Amino acid sequence: MKRFTIIIDVVPPYDFFASTHSHRYKKYHFDQYERSDGKYKKAYEFDNKLLLAEMVSEGTVKKPRLSVSLIGNSINERMVDSVRTQIQRQFLTSTDLKPFYKHCSNDKILAGLTNQYFGLKPNYPGDLFECVTRCIISQQINVTFADKVEMSYVQKFGKRFVHRGESFYVYPDAKSASEIKKKDLLKIQFSERKAEYLIDLARDVVNGTVDIQKIESLPAEAFRKEITKIRGIGMWTAECCLMHLGHRDILPRGDVGLHQAIRRFYNINKNASPAKVLKIADKWQGWESFATYYLWHALTNERMKKPDA
Repeated sequence: MKRFTIIIDVVPPYDFFASTHSHRYKKYHFDQYERSDGKYKKAYEFDNKLLLAEMVSEGTVKKPRLSVSLIGNSINERMVDSVRTQIQRQFLTSTDLKPFYKHCSNDKILAGLTNQYFGLKPNYPGDLFECVTRCIISQQINVTFADKVEMSYVQKFGKRFVHRGESFYVYPDAKSASEIKKKDLLKIQFSERKAEYLIDLARDVVNGTVDIQKIESLPAEAFRKEITKIRGIGMWTAECCLMHLGHRDILPRGDVGLHQAIRRFYNINKNASPAKVLKIADKWQGWESFATYYLWHALTNERMKKPDA
């Protein structure tokens, strides 16, 4: 195996440990996060060739950078550039949190969370098809079960890279998903409807009926309009995907976790209407996506501290 190391600068502040929390907390996952040495590992694909990226944080929260070791049988300059770009997008390395922190300084609760999780940045999926797939899997089921189904899906249908006895999987793209039989998705606990949604979408992307790259590039309102025309995709999926594509002003109004987090941290009566709960978000205008992410993170952390978590 060849090994090539690159350094990726990150706009501060950035807390790598906090920002990869979901990979430490997930019971089921297809990529890896080693609790012992803070190393994040993920397989990538370029021109049908697989390689493994091992990432560790260097520096501090205020002066961060990532050291990335690329491991594979064949590594060239174009592959390195491609993976670098994917990592920069996934970890929001060029995003500056300081304007967000300044904006929420007048919200006592949110300001407290940004202080507690200083340097936390969202960790986004690779592309729109992957994001939609994740959302389809997660619809109307709890997070742990969704993670289990997703891991089974990726390990069964994703390409595998093996290094030192460990297996790492690349998320199935539209072409791979278009070739899956519905019965095989049912075997890994997809519902019939979800299996149909995913396979139909994948086939439409492959045959050109759905231009996923064009949709991805649309402004938010046009994006919502176009993507919700696709069977099985509603407003919750549309808004979650917009967040994951880097739109900072998206409020996923129908997200149960967001409602739970607002009620919990803003001490809102359980009988309060959804409209009253979401009224809190008026304070976050322009930064709703980041505020939502911090609330999700805080709620997850709180739940993980419970003995039965």
